[in-house]
Amino acid sequence: MATGDPARPRRTLLKLRIALFAGGFTALAVQTLLLRELMVAWRGNEMSFGLALSVWLALTGAGGLAYGTRARRGRFSLASLSRSLVALGALAPVALLTARFARSVIGLPAGELAGLPPFLLAAVASLAPFTLLSGFVFAAAVSVLAEEKLAGSAATGDVYVLEAAGAVAAGADLSFLLLGRWDPIRIAFLAMSVNCA
Repeated sequence: MATGDPARPRRTLLKLRIALFAGGFTALAVQTLLLRELMVAWRGNEMSFGLALSVWLALTGAGGLAYGTRARRGRFSLASLSRSLVALGALAPVALLTARFARSVIGLPAGELAGLPPFLLAAVASLAPFTLLSGFVFAAAVSVLAEEKLAGSAATGDVYVLEAAGAVAAGADLSFLLLGRWDPIRIAFLAMSVNCA
């Protein structure tokens, strides 16, 4: 009887680690780009920056809670996690374009200062798709690692460390290589490519 490839679990774990690193890279890159875009488009100050960051955190948490509801309906597979990571990458440029053109869609003339309700609406509209899926992917990754018995009880810590390492790489790339040299849309497509690869 065939015993299978004993190296397969190690290869699977390596691929998953690379994918989660890429997810962390994309998440921080998109967060930086979106918050900058919102501040520029809406002529924001510290209060609006704090509000946008609060929306980001709240929606990411909501995405994690949504995974809990999904998990009760059955196991989340490694293939489903891969598709979710690809979708997360694809949402990067969409979110940035939404933030850039939300003022025009709402109908605010150029140069007019916006009140809190329009800014909050724009922040939720541009951040929600990406952040909800980002929180969902984090929780799903923890579940997949634990269920595949690739990381045991340390699944949450492993996912957090891998995403944090990707975020550190994104921060360094943005600070020293990309911002000021590349257009934000081009950077968003780079983040999408990293995640989809």
